[in-house]
Amino acid sequence: MSPAANPFGWSRARGVLGRACLVVLLAAPAIVLTSVAQGATTQGATARAATVESSSDITFVTANMRSPQDPAPFQEDAATVFAQDPDLITYNEVAFRRDEFLAPAGYELWRTPGHYTGHNPVAWRTDTWDEVAHGTYLISNYRKRPPGKQTLLGLRYANWVTLKSVDGRRLNLVAMHVAPTFRDDRGNQVDLLLPSVRRLGLLMEQLRGPVLVGGDFNVHYPSARYPRDLLTQARLRPTYDLLGNYFPTGDHHGATIDYVLVRSGGKLQVDSHRPVELNSDHDAVVAGLSWTTDAATVVRSRPNGTTEQRTEVARVLQEHLARTAARDTVQVATRGLTLPVAYRALREADARGVRVQVTTLSPRLTWQERTLRRTLAARGSWLRRCQDACRTQWEQSQPPSLLLLTGAAGDWRERIDISRRLRTSVVSRRTTARITTSGPALDEARTAFAGL
Repeated sequence: MSPAANPFGWSRARGVLGRACLVVLLAAPAIVLTSVAQGATTQGATARAATVESSSDITFVTANMRSPQDPAPFQEDAATVFAQDPDLITYNEVAFRRDEFLAPAGYELWRTPGHYTGHNPVAWRTDTWDEVAHGTYLISNYRKRPPGKQTLLGLRYANWVTLKSVDGRRLNLVAMHVAPTFRDDRGNQVDLLLPSVRRLGLLMEQLRGPVLVGGDFNVHYPSARYPRDLLTQARLRPTYDLLGNYFPTGDHHGATIDYVLVRSGGKLQVDSHRPVELNSDHDAVVAGLSWTTDAATVVRSRPNGTTEQRTEVARVLQEHLARTAARDTVQVATRGLTLPVAYRALREADARGVRVQVTTLSPRLTWQERTLRRTLAARGSWLRRCQDACRTQWEQSQPPSLLLLTGAAGDWRERIDISRRLRTSVVSRRTTARITTSGPALDEARTAFAGL
């Protein structure tokens, strides 16, 4: 992981040491819903579990852990997964495996518990990522049990999570397992690949920002069945496309059926991918990815902290506005402005010859907004209200407060997202400010203001 993805200095060496301890823990005998496993670690598993360093920002592992599988080989496979030092993980076939083996100390896991809903969980490192949202999504709903099978082979769910990194970046992680083809009780072949991928496309429409999908799709990458058109519609590309090569992913006659799919939005690039041998009949697939945009600076206020901690976001806002000079432009959109420091900083910027443009979503102008409107109008700047459809659209798609600072030559310099309207709650309640200078983020802000 690069320093940009680990700004708080959590040591990679410490992580390696922690994972080394984890390998020992996972290799030890344990009860995992079946029986006590003895002698779990073999020489082969120990060799596979040697920790692998990565120069990428993100190490992503997708692993089909095979069900049923005895406790000893499963625990060896878990040790091998964590020996890759993963940041993000997707699993298949682990409905009855205990969470502590899938997400031990330092990791968190999401799935809806259950035979079918819990089949494909997602996991992430907690020192780097915080959960923003999660869900479980129906992928295929064929509810007839095939002859000779004990499960509803065609009933499949994807588990997903939206994550935010410590440097303010967001991405979505999805674990999916497409049902293999099978025969129904009349001998007809049931193929759920295309409807499953269509459902995945519908899920993609609900997830904003970059997406990583991992899992067993039960289709050979070079085959005619591979659903390239549907994945293209969903803006998902496998690492095999992005890197121009592929490899067998397990004991399936040389077939490539396990995938890492990427929707980058221009924010992620794939650096590498490789298979890792498991006791499971599937290899794990490990992908290295790096951010293509600059990291954001994230500032948080603490309402129960010191005066400095309570006013941290307000102070940063004042400092950034104070840096603007004549002929620069400050664009502000907020759901309401009463914060004294913001009011004063905007007036002072206007007095320096900065073009100040404020859009407020207040149902009625506050005293500060009315006064600021008169002051700005005298110098050619302005304050106006965003009402009705404009207000609804902004509230649905933009943060409570957004600032875009542009230089005199028209060069967009920085964007500031604030998690509250510019009112006294910025000081009295926990508030986050995210400051970024990356091109895509600035372009998004420019487009947002152009639509007002």
